[in-house]
Amino acid sequence: MKTKPFILIALLVAAFSFPAEAQVKVKVSAKGLLNAVSKEAGKAANKKTEQVKEQTSEEAETTATGEAEATATGEAEATATDDSPIIPIYSGSDIRYDDQIGYEEFPLIINDSTIQNTEGVLRRIFCQAPEGRSPLEIIKNYESAIKEDGGSILFITRNPKEIEIDGETFNDIFRKNRKDRGLSTYVFTHTDFPKTATEYLAGKLSMTDKDVYIIVAAGPGAWAASEDNRTFYELVTLEAEPMEMGMVTSADIGKGISTLGRIAIYDIFFDTGQSDVKPESAGALKAIAEYLNTNKNQKVLIVGHTDNTGDFDMNVTLSKERADAVMEKLISEYGVAGDQLKPYGAGPVSPIASNSTEQGKANNRRVEIVEQ
Repeated sequence: MKTKPFILIALLVAAFSFPAEAQVKVKVSAKGLLNAVSKEAGKAANKKTEQVKEQTSEEAETTATGEAEATATGEAEATATDDSPIIPIYSGSDIRYDDQIGYEEFPLIINDSTIQNTEGVLRRIFCQAPEGRSPLEIIKNYESAIKEDGGSILFITRNPKEIEIDGETFNDIFRKNRKDRGLSTYVFTHTDFPKTATEYLAGKLSMTDKDVYIIVAAGPGAWAASEDNRTFYELVTLEAEPMEMGMVTSADIGKGISTLGRIAIYDIFFDTGQSDVKPESAGALKAIAEYLNTNKNQKVLIVGHTDNTGDFDMNVTLSKERADAVMEKLISEYGVAGDQLKPYGAGPVSPIASNSTEQGKANNRRVEIVEQ
């Protein structure tokens, strides 16, 4: 009976003697990625700030050497600019580079043949994942986190290297507006990325004041740096102004017609399954009318598009009825000449995004003004 305390102690020692990595292998919940990691990052940042203050104070008292002053100043500056990313990195990752690019355009790959160029505040964080984590595990955690936070997945693929759009490879597209750090042993993996990427995800979170696009590419490190046995990933965030009703202008329509021969209008609204134009479409209709009334010789097609939900023939009929309704409004309420307009219903046959996601379906539901 006297041996029981020793057994209990042995069990407790064993329980706390597993390597930290083994404990981390417990599946991280999506909420843990978005919430718990933020709290940990905040605690770490606060702790680092206190350490820097203490170190700076000690160095000021104990030494006047230039080396000591440079160290204290460098660490203080790093801490002052060390703000947490809007989407936390995967727990336990090491940040190699945190590039806060600023306001820029980023080419979002939203399916294997479509790029959506979007402007906003761009940030690119290149990370080494914890040991033992696969590229797929990184992507799946971000996918779950985005969905649990009410966001949508725009595109996900396990074969990004096969993507080529308008003559540009995935590597060419992903590297746009990315800092070039040159060649050295330490940056081989960063320089090669995303040639080695095996996973890609693009998602979106809609907030009250902005849309946040989250792009993640993951894959092994560079063989030349002896890092091909470790997983690396790049987390890209783009904070963009949300699309607002009535933002399309006559100038936008003119630019779309002259450069692309068409422009998609998302501010013409209908109830689901109905063709009556809703009152909140007035701003878009006014802009179309202003362009056509200023350019009397311009003839256009009004093309209705739907997603692929429901019966095919029903969608084709519905899209034609909506095009007819827009044409009737432009003539009867905005003074556009009837001979400038021709309605057409394309239904779901000309998508600009995958219908596998809600965001893709939303992109496909549109009215286009097409040059005749």
